[in-house]
Amino acid sequence: MNQGSRINQDISREDIEQIFKTNFGKDTVVQSFKRIKNGLFNTSYYVKTEYPSNIYVLRIAPIRQELLFSWEQNVMAVEQTIYKLLKENGIPTVNIVKYDESHEIIPGSYIITEYIDGIPLNDPSFPISYKNKIRY
Repeated sequence: MNQGSRINQDISREDIEQIFKTNFGKDTVVQSFKRIKNGLFNTSYYVKTEYPSNIYVLRIAPIRQELLFSWEQNVMAVEQTIYKLLKENGIPTVNIVKYDESHEIIPGSYIITEYIDGIPLNDPSFPISYKNKIRY
C-alpha cells in the first residue's frame, strides 16, 4: 500500500474522519474505510458513512508534487471540468461531492465522489467479451 512510494502516502483514520466531518457535518460517522488497491497515481479509499448513510470514494492527489511532470500536477483539478462536460453531453459519470485543494486537513488535494458499483476495466475479472465491444 504505497510502501516505498515517493509521491503518495496513506492517511490515518483520524484524517479521513476529519475530511468527512468537515464536508458533511460534525455528526458524520465514518463506519469503515478500505484502501483501494487499483490505481498508481492517487491514494484512494472506499469510505462508508452514517449520517449521511452512503458509500464514497476518497481520492488523494500525490503529496510530492515536485516529483511529478508539470502536466501531472493539476490532473485532479481538471477532473471536475471533465466530469461536468461528460454530464452535459449525456454521458453517465460519477458525481463529485467535494474537491478540496486547500491542504488544510491533509498535505494534498482530495476529491470525494459517490461510489458506483462496478468492475474496473483493468480488473482480471472484467469479461473479455465486453472489452472487445469497447471502442477506444
